[in-house]
Amino acid sequence: MDSDLKAVEDAEVRLESRSQIRREQLQKRDRRRRLAPWLICLVPLPALGAGALLAIIRSSGGDLRDLSPGATVAVLAGCLLAPALLSGWVGRRHGRLDAVLWALVTLSVELALVFGLGFAVLDLGP
Repeated sequence: MDSDLKAVEDAEVRLESRSQIRREQLQKRDRRRRLAPWLICLVPLPALGAGALLAIIRSSGGDLRDLSPGATVAVLAGCLLAPALLSGWVGRRHGRLDAVLWALVTLSVELALVFGLGFAVLDLGP
């Protein structure tokens, strides 16, 4: 009887320790999910999209007149909208409104980078 009580107590201790480990893992996952949109959407995605667009504009001589209208739309959509949509996809865990806001924030940062770097650094302005 004493060994049965000891076995039950040992099982309870093991269950409690596993439960504690699982709670810690869930807290780490939640912390990562809260930080992911901030880390992904504010710096790397807008920088990649803006950098790609500026590289294309720079290689085409400062404007996109040489490209067909369809190609121009494709370049703009690929460079600006693709990172914004990816940001929205990352932010979808926090709800639809947050996903839309993350996409808009990413698009805004991209546009600011394109105009700021294009005018100031690459002398693409008027």
